[in-house]
Amino acid sequence: MPEYDGSSGYALKTDGSGNLYWGVTASGTASIGVSNVLPLVGNNQGDLIWHSEEGTLKIWYEDADTSQWVDASRNSFGAGSGSSGIYSLNGLTDSIQTFSVGTSGTLFNISSAGSSHTFNIPIAGNGITGLINSETQTIYGAKTFDSDLYAVNNIYVSKDNYIGGVPADFTVGGSTGVVFFGIAKGQNINRFAGMKVEEIASPLGGGNLNGEVVFYTDSETQDFSTERLRITGFGTVISSGPTVINNTTGSGGTTTGSLVVTGGAGIAGTLNAVSVGVRDLTALFSANLTTSSTASSQILHSLSATEFKTAKYVVQCISGSDLHAQELLLIHNGTNVYMTEYSQVLGPSNVPLTTFDARISAGNFELLVSPVNASTTYIAACTAIRG
Repeated sequence: MPEYDGSSGYALKTDGSGNLYWGVTASGTASIGVSNVLPLVGNNQGDLIWHSEEGTLKIWYEDADTSQWVDASRNSFGAGSGSSGIYSLNGLTDSIQTFSVGTSGTLFNISSAGSSHTFNIPIAGNGITGLINSETQTIYGAKTFDSDLYAVNNIYVSKDNYIGGVPADFTVGGSTGVVFFGIAKGQNINRFAGMKVEEIASPLGGGNLNGEVVFYTDSETQDFSTERLRITGFGTVISSGPTVINNTTGSGGTTTGSLVVTGGAGIAGTLNAVSVGVRDLTALFSANLTTSSTASSQILHSLSATEFKTAKYVVQCISGSDLHAQELLLIHNGTNVYMTEYSQVLGPSNVPLTTFDARISAGNFELLVSPVNASTTYIAACTAIRG
């Protein structure tokens, strides 16, 4: 509305841009009224209506293309007293305001200054809640993934941490233990429990080894009887330290026992065993005895009479500086033992240091010795045939 009253004979006019002014009355039938309804017909150029519900002044405007009511109130063209529209946005009152995006702060925030509003969405970091971006980034705090986690490239874990079950879920001595990959240092786990996968040159030749070793434990203490070891891939090399299988399961064939190897086995060093079976038909044994008396029929070696029928022995006897070596061949029928002695070799005294005998006793097939001298040491190698 004009700031001052008009003179006699003047009328309110518009410049077509929503501005009103007092001007000389033109010929026509323009009118002024108050209503909460804007009529769409029967209007003349310059008609004014005060819209009683909106609290705005409307003027009928016509040009070559349109005929319409135009809002002539000041609150349609900027803030001012009596305005019913938005005139302040987050404390800013400029008629033209802009928006932008930033990353400042530790949480989502809106920063308004001058005529600009900045929507800040931080990049996630230490103590910062924000976005994960495509650059190198460190994510802080424990995270739980309800589904699978895939990595196109590597996943690295620092030397003092681990990948695997939560330590609180670890069942000590139970059968539902948690698999740890790495070192669970300081997590109430007193030893290494994990796996190491690496590609190294094979000491046996033929290029690099590229396998997988998985080490499983369900005990917090070092209890070999509960350990599990699965090895897959092209091969595995243990460069230092022993591998212990603490299992007493016997082996009566190639598919039973505490260690079963479905293929061949190459051993560059010495194989030490109480007995070695060959194709489930024969077995190799060793035995030793040092006597302290000349008592007769002392047991040098014993076999299961139900498992073995035939046995061949090579026996070495030493007493002081004297020597005695001999071969023995034995067979039994479950009650009696039939034996022959041959290939006897005597040492410096040219006198036998012992005599031999055999028997079936309590289901055992026994080789007996009777030493000439109280202190005599026997070492025997035995090849036994199953029956």
